[in-house]
Amino acid sequence: MKKKISNFPLGKKRTYALIISFFIFSITTINAEVDITNLPPTPNLEKELVKTNYLLISILVLITLTIISYITYKIYLSKKLYNQNIINLDNYILNCRQSGYSDDSIKTALLKSNYPKPVIYKAFDNLKKK
Repeated sequence: MKKKISNFPLGKKRTYALIISFFIFSITTINAEVDITNLPPTPNLEKELVKTNYLLISILVLITLTIISYITYKIYLSKKLYNQNIINLDNYILNCRQSGYSDDSIKTALLKSNYPKPVIYKAFDNLKKK
């Protein structure tokens, strides 16, 4: 029988450990040979970071204010439209009652016209109060 010749005479773990330690040693020796005196001065990054942070914060504040303004405007428009729908329905219901239609037939017609139930009931409640 022939003996197997191993590619790793020290074993895999020891061979890898030697390779890694040699690599680390070569990196540290390379860093040790750099002459720092000839390097240009490093820029002051703290001031640049502070400027960038202020810029980012101000952009975020502007975006937040814009979103809040948009949502507030949409809520205002929906309330205005809701109140306008109720006023229009009040007039419509009064005209239908004067023409002789019952409240149930008016409600059915409004539901078929895709008016929301809360708007219909609110309009009828407003007319009962008057």
